[in-house]
This record gives sequence, structure tokens and C-alpha cells, in this order.
Amino acid sequence: MTSLSSVIAGAAVGVVASLYHAAWFPWGMLIIMVALGAGLMGLRVFFLPRYPAALASLGLIAAIVVLAGRDGQGSVLIAGNTPGLSLLAGVSFFVVIANAWPRGLTGSRVKMEHRTSERTRTQ
Repeated sequence: MTSLSSVIAGAAVGVVASLYHAAWFPWGMLIIMVALGAGLMGLRVFFLPRYPAALASLGLIAAIVVLAGRDGQGSVLIAGNTPGLSLLAGVSFFVVIANAWPRGLTGSRVKMEHRTSERTRTQ
């Protein structure tokens, strides 16, 4: 279930990013990149294995590749201009960072000690 939901979530983010990356450039691009980074890094930190983040990345890239191609009328959603190239570079950056994130940094390094007071020890 986690696998399917990761792919679907990645594809949904890819579709939204493809549709709105140029509409609100540059602030919309910033919002898209923050949401994309938070989603992928959240999957990587929340789940111990790498496969949820990897599958979400796969769905994201698949949606962007499909929507970047020409349709039957010759129109393209992700053009070769500044917003389009920024989207492709940002997606590539976050996919690589999220999937290369080491396992040891995901857990907390803070050690919690359990201390009991003198009163509770004697009773």
C-alpha cells in the first residue's frame, strides 16, 4: 500500500508542478520546490527503507517526462525556457538529495535518560 501511494503522490506532485511551474514564475516555482523537497525528504526521513522516496521520485519523474513531450497538436507543457529548465533542474536536485540521504542522519542523536527522584526509589 505504501508503494502504490508513494507512486501516486509523486505523480500528482509532478502533474501539479508541470501545470503551474510557469504560471506563477518565480514565486510559484519556489512554492513548488519547497513542497517537492518537503515531500521527498519527509518520505525519506519518515520511512526507514528507501523505497517510498524512490517510488515517489519515479512517479514524479514519469509524470514530468510524459507532460514534457509533445501532444497530438504539437503543444508542450514544459518549454525550454527559464521556468521549464528551472523545474527540471530543481526536480533533479531534490530527487538526488532525497534518495542519497544517509540512513544515520534520519534518527535523532539525542539520548533521553530516565531519571527517578530519590523519593520514588525508596518507596
